[in-house]
Amino acid sequence: MTAPLTRALRRSAPLSLLALACALPAQAELITSRSVLAGTDFINWAQLGPSITETASNSVAVTSNLGVMATLQKASGTFLAADSADIGSNIAGALVFSNFNGSGDTALSVDFMAGVGRVGAQIQRNVFGDFTGRITAYNAANLVLETWTLDGVSDDLGGDTGIFIGIARSLNDIDRIEFSLEGLGDPEFLINQLDFGPRRGDGGGGGTVPVPGSLALALLALAALKRGGGP
Repeated sequence: MTAPLTRALRRSAPLSLLALACALPAQAELITSRSVLAGTDFINWAQLGPSITETASNSVAVTSNLGVMATLQKASGTFLAADSADIGSNIAGALVFSNFNGSGDTALSVDFMAGVGRVGAQIQRNVFGDFTGRITAYNAANLVLETWTLDGVSDDLGGDTGIFIGIARSLNDIDRIEFSLEGLGDPEFLINQLDFGPRRGDGGGGGTVPVPGSLALALLALAALKRGGGP
């Protein structure tokens, strides 16, 4: 009776482990390096117009390098496009200001047409000194998935030394990303190139997010069962 029971357990255990793996929540982490984020696509803010160009509204359609459509938006006011070569900045490339001439809300968000697995950019306060950057990820139902903060220093020394703040999740379920500053009376800020990917439906691809510990254990147990043999 022992052998048949053992074989039955071997047959049922992988199914239980699979069910456990499917029930596990997405793992997320703060990413502080563009190279670690390893985006598969990016949005270049130069498409907003020549340097020192004000947008016409608080909602602007943008297109990624690979043709993905998204919407740059905030609650009110306008954006300002700029190039780091034309202003004092410690983040490089084409930039977008979250607020221009005190015009409206300063939290800046990018709404994707489909969820992504990771997204991030460098951020700098538009007043020199210490600041805390915040990044918040939302799903398709506009519910908060993750919020992370990172301390930085704003200066005009160049060198592309500004902080990078990003989020990576083990599921491609970030439908909207929001950047802001925390606890400051003058919260105007700017970000540079937005890296992201992969998109939901792309079939994954090259993620940097580690497998959750409990899922890893489940996979190890499944491998052990396979090595154990038996019908």
